[in-house]
Amino acid sequence: MSPESFHLAEIAVPHDPKGAWGAVMDGMAQCSVECQLEQYGYDDLADDATESDLLHFHDQRDRRKLWLVALAGPRPVDAIDGQMAGVRLVRPEPDQEVASPDDVLAVCYANAPLTDNTHLIDAGEPQVRPTARGLGIDEALFAVHDQFARANDRSTVLGWVGHRGAEAAADDPDAVIDPTGEVRLDRADPTVTRYLAAGYSLAQAERHSVQPIPVPDEVLAPACDPSRAEAGGYQVLQWTGLTPDEWLEDMAALNTAMSTDPPLGDVDWRPEIWDAERVRRQEERSLLDGTFATTVIRHRASGRLVGFTQLLASSRKPAVAFQWSTIVLDGHRGHGLGLLLKAANARLLHEAFPSVQRVHTWNADENDHMLGINIALGYVREDFGACWQKVLL
Repeated sequence: MSPESFHLAEIAVPHDPKGAWGAVMDGMAQCSVECQLEQYGYDDLADDATESDLLHFHDQRDRRKLWLVALAGPRPVDAIDGQMAGVRLVRPEPDQEVASPDDVLAVCYANAPLTDNTHLIDAGEPQVRPTARGLGIDEALFAVHDQFARANDRSTVLGWVGHRGAEAAADDPDAVIDPTGEVRLDRADPTVTRYLAAGYSLAQAERHSVQPIPVPDEVLAPACDPSRAEAGGYQVLQWTGLTPDEWLEDMAALNTAMSTDPPLGDVDWRPEIWDAERVRRQEERSLLDGTFATTVIRHRASGRLVGFTQLLASSRKPAVAFQWSTIVLDGHRGHGLGLLLKAANARLLHEAFPSVQRVHTWNADENDHMLGINIALGYVREDFGACWQKVLL
């Protein structure tokens, strides 16, 4: 194919995120849905909530966000370059820049954290329409990620990828092995091949699991028994929606611990800086997509929260929820609080949001304790995810 069969473009941050959107936004949603349906057979994980996505994109207080698309045909001679990626700039609003959603061949997201981890960028996997594969779009997007990182004085690029059906045979001597030596990916898998060719290394494997809801009562009832926790001096509290003001500072401390307490493999992720304002800001943004079910553990003697788990029930896909953070602070473990938290929150989720049928979660494959809790509560492995890491020279 001709190198002019596509060109890359950067989406401009909209002046009015609540305004109408044009063909490029519809095309981005279509790319994501097509790729997710091909990989999983469902669109639970697709970025197809155009209106809320625009609102998220517009809010760049914590992260400098970049949306990239591949557009059919050569770059117009009168195109204007964007400032973040050095490629053509297109507006998300209705205009004549992109005539049809079908002109959008691929979409990819990246962001540069502004509060912490300012040495890296996060980059999603390029979502290329099946009909546009083999044109070199992935490679072109990888190159722009590097350019975006360098323009923001970042030394590291992290790529988060789902690998369904990419496991290597146990006796494959050429397998790509995660740092723990437990997960083996097939080097010949197209996605694995592309990341290796672009200079990435496998920094960590994650297990993507799905929990059917409701959890059978014979499983949930004993797991929700609070007697052991109460005997240890702990109390279970729950709510839906925004965190009550009185608990914001404690939730900030728990989120700070969550940023580095779980296993990280070789991922160069450093402690995050959380305060009450950041917790509230993150939750308010998330309410664009759904609402929370939250269960926390309060230590009676100190009055402080020492553990929490949080699920986001999707408003646009009522059958789906997503597991967010789960943590029990060091010094308060050994009382069965992790299992109690997740079991009690599964019950709360079903009672408060009865339309939810399944929960998606991701855990480091070496996090045996949390994986054991998930398995006990009915989670089943869906696939492996991976963090691919590239250190720029």
